[in-house]
Amino acid sequence: MGRKSRAQKIIDSIEKDIESEFQYLIVYDFRKIQATNRFWTNLNEIIGRLGGEMLQYSVYFGPIKGAIAVHDLVEGYGGEAAGFVILKNFERRYVRNS
Repeated sequence: MGRKSRAQKIIDSIEKDIESEFQYLIVYDFRKIQATNRFWTNLNEIIGRLGGEMLQYSVYFGPIKGAIAVHDLVEGYGGEAAGFVILKNFERRYVRNS
């Protein structure tokens, strides 16, 4: 059996019974160093296993377990991360002026 990836170690460290009805945003940046290829590989593994999606280059949107994992991954690679709870998903309704 091979070594566990950093993503798998992070996923294993998250409480199994943690749940939330809300979605989360994780906004992150690597100011002092550049994200490595391993970071992106681990990020894709987390999204594949826990769900969620990247809204932009450095904005994750998804469930609480994914948000915790992405936050921990970013900090583990020396980046800065902030998390936000999405309390309400606004439906966009556009009205054209005639």
